Amino acid sequence: MADYDVGNALCSWMAEACHPNNAKKIAKSVGYNDSPLFNAEKKKIKLMQEIVILHTAFVIDTVNKLLPKEAKPIIDSFLECSKKSIFDPLEKKGELFKLTYEQRIAEYFKIFGEEKASLGISFLFMQSLDIDPLSNINNQLNFINE
Repeated sequence: MADYDVGNALCSWMAEACHPNNAKKIAKSVGYNDSPLFNAEKKKIKLMQEIVILHTAFVIDTVNKLLPKEAKPIIDSFLECSKKSIFDPLEKKGELFKLTYEQRIAEYFKIFGEEKASLGISFLFMQSLDIDPLSNINNQLNFINE
């Protein structure tokens, strides 16, 4: 399978994983109210952005670990496909996506290299959604188990 095909397949996987129906499930599992009376659209965009950033970091980290010699062209293809179909629409909806992406993806990469990464990832994810992970331990554990 060509690098381009693998990258596109990963992009398709991410699009499905970040689908609004899945986002709704994630929101529920972490206790995120994505449909408040006011600013519902902003809350949904923030949720989608964070889910996309997390999944992007996951894909890149996994490819780098599993296929270190072949990683660069696969990741480049994945990012090119994701930019067109996933990132650009999010940038149009949320003007801070690019800045948030650059900052947050570096934080996720750091956590992926640590022991008990799932706990750190759930902590950062919830914190990024303005949820106090320490006050919501059950929700944090729900996120880890999903």
